[in-house]
Amino acid sequence: MPAKTIYDGKIGMIARLIAKELNAEIAGHAIVICRKNCPKKTHRLVNSLKIEKIHPEIVITANTPYAAVVEFGRAPLLITPKTKQVLKFEKHGETIYTKYARQPARVGQFFMAKSGMEIKEKFPTLVGRVITRGVRV
Repeated sequence: MPAKTIYDGKIGMIARLIAKELNAEIAGHAIVICRKNCPKKTHRLVNSLKIEKIHPEIVITANTPYAAVVEFGRAPLLITPKTKQVLKFEKHGETIYTKYARQPARVGQFFMAKSGMEIKEKFPTLVGRVITRGVRV
């Protein structure tokens, strides 16, 4: 019997199974690399990294309000009071009153972009590992 007749019906199914296993393998390695590259000042950002399945893709998300600032950076800020005439805050046990506060610009750390580049370099190895291990049909 020709090979085409035997494999015609199963090729698509095997390709989908390989893609499914490959997605899980890549996602597992990607989250480890993202956590390694992530800044660890308070570990809140590291702990917020999650793998989410958004059909048909697997996405790594960081669920902190400042994740984008850490990744891309931001311009300098001038903080002014919203309702009062002065800002009030404590620093080293002293109460400070001021009309405004300046925050310097922050340079992006691009930890997710760096992680993506590392995964891209490891991609052929991951594909080879999944195919060598085999897919259970």
